[in-house]
Amino acid sequence: MTQQERLQEALGYVDPALVEAADCPRRRRPLRLGRLALAAACLCAALLGTVWAAGLTGGFRLVEFFEGLRLEHGEECVYDGYTLWGGVTFTALEDLPQEVLDTAKAHHASTVAVDVHSWSEAEEYFALDLPENEYLDGLIPSGFRSQLSSDQAGPTLLECQASYRSRQTPGLRVKVRMMAYTERMYRPDDELSISALFPEGTEFTTQGYTAASGLEALVTTVELPSDDPRGSRMVRADFALSGVWYQVEASSGIEPDQALEAVEAVLEGFER
Repeated sequence: MTQQERLQEALGYVDPALVEAADCPRRRRPLRLGRLALAAACLCAALLGTVWAAGLTGGFRLVEFFEGLRLEHGEECVYDGYTLWGGVTFTALEDLPQEVLDTAKAHHASTVAVDVHSWSEAEEYFALDLPENEYLDGLIPSGFRSQLSSDQAGPTLLECQASYRSRQTPGLRVKVRMMAYTERMYRPDDELSISALFPEGTEFTTQGYTAASGLEALVTTVELPSDDPRGSRMVRADFALSGVWYQVEASSGIEPDQALEAVEAVLEGFER
């Protein structure tokens, strides 16, 4: 596994564009060491700032917000954001197809791309029961990637990310990321978490959203820099569905309000 991949795991899969905008390394350490913090222990990180918690939302056990998080690696960087705890079901290795186990064995302690190019192929390859989504079915697929992460003993993370464009709404872009963890990531005294990390001064707001199906999500609206190619605003939804973490992200270079409408449409489109 490369240093960049280890840092990305330690961050909990933070939006890379937001980290790059801050010109800082991909590393977070709010309040306590995360599961994979040891993989990046060579970094020097200083934690200063404020942390506070909110209750259950989006299928997660806890949401922790933080501000003024100072990280030092050559130069000091300051972040605001939040960390999501819980909501994960860990897949047993014995429930994974042999092909997945063989791939992990051949590429142990690394992250590799796998030959999976659609949600239906991901269901078959990973033996997962993924929900249908009527809204996404009506969009134009513009990209799909899948990757498998492992440690020395077996698979740890199955991840897919799909990108879409809209036929009716020019300029709208939608991304959906799915992260399914295996039992290799379970630690009874160290709960798995995922974070959103924004450069200090980034304007963002969060709110809970409940779809008609009962699906709950934490929805974050981020005001982007004027030179961001995605437009002036990005909207992201974090939620856990059937023990799998999902992130939905939408932006529009033409009409910013369309981003929130698209995220809500995706949430309403999931079958439970």
